[in-house]
Amino acid sequence: MDARSVFLILLVVFVWGINFVIITLGLQDMPPFLLAGSRFIFVALPLIFFIPKPQVPWRWIIWYGLTISFGQFAFLFYALHVGMPSGQASLILQMQVFVTAILGVTIYKDTINRLQLFGGFIAFSGVVCLLIGVLDTHISFAGYFFTLCAACSWGVGNICNRTISVRYPHTNMIHLVVWASLVPVLPFFISSYLLDNRELVIQAISYPTLSSGLTIVYLAFAASLFCYSAWGFVIAKHGTANVVPFALLVPVIGLFSGSFILGETLNSLQFMGCGIIIIGLCIYIFNQKIKLWVQNQRDSGFNAN
Repeated sequence: MDARSVFLILLVVFVWGINFVIITLGLQDMPPFLLAGSRFIFVALPLIFFIPKPQVPWRWIIWYGLTISFGQFAFLFYALHVGMPSGQASLILQMQVFVTAILGVTIYKDTINRLQLFGGFIAFSGVVCLLIGVLDTHISFAGYFFTLCAACSWGVGNICNRTISVRYPHTNMIHLVVWASLVPVLPFFISSYLLDNRELVIQAISYPTLSSGLTIVYLAFAASLFCYSAWGFVIAKHGTANVVPFALLVPVIGLFSGSFILGETLNSLQFMGCGIIIIGLCIYIFNQKIKLWVQNQRDSGFNAN
C-alpha cells in the first residue's frame, strides 16, 4: 500500500475517531435531534442538485436512510445527550460488527467459524464489564442502551447496504449517501419537535453559535462526505481486507480524544472492559490470519520433530 493511501486512511480514521468528541461539544449548543437533522441537510444540499439519483429503487434508499442515517445517529446523539462518554460510545458502537454478522447468518446464510464466535463472546464480556463498571460512576445505563441500539441500527443498515451492492452492483456509494441523506431529515425534525427541549430549539435557531455551525460543517463535510469518499476510494484501490482493519483505530482515537479533550476517565473495570472489547474485535476481524498463524506454528513444530 502506497504512502498516500496510508495517509488517507489514517486521516479518515482520525476524523471518525474525534467525531464523537465533536458531537458531544456540539450538543452543548444544540439539542440532539435538531443537530442531527441539520447535519443531514448539509450532507444532501446542495450536492443533490448536481449528483444524479443512484439506480436503486426508492424503497432501498429509504431503508438505507432510516437505518444507517436516522436510526444509528438518533440513538447515538441521544445517548451522548444523556451523558454517554464519547470515548466509550466510539467503542460500543463497534458492536455493529457482530450485529451485522448475526444478520448475515440469518438472512444470507453466512457462516461463522468458532474463532469468530470466540471473538464475539470476548467482546460481549467486555461490554458486561463496562456495564458493571457503571455502578461506580454517575453514568446512566440509558446511555449504554441507546448506544447499543445505534450499533444495531448500523448493523441493519449494513445489511441494506449489502443487499443494494448485490442487487445493484454498479451503484455509486457516494450518490447513495447523498440521496439517502434526504430520508432522515424529516424524521429528525419531527423528533426534535416532539422530544427536544422547546426552549433550546428556539434558542439554537434564533441565536446560532459559531461552535454549533462549525460542528455541523465538520459532521456534514468532514465526517460524512470526505470520509465516505476517501474510504470508498481506498477500498476500491486496495481491497476491503487491507483497509477495514484500520477501522479498529477509530475507538482507540475516540477513547484518547475523549480523555484529553473532555477529561473523560475510566475506572479499572471499565478500562479492562474496553481492552477486552478491542481484543474480541481483533480476534473476530483477524480470525483467518490467526488460524493461518496457528497452523504454521503447528506445522513448524511437526517438522521440527
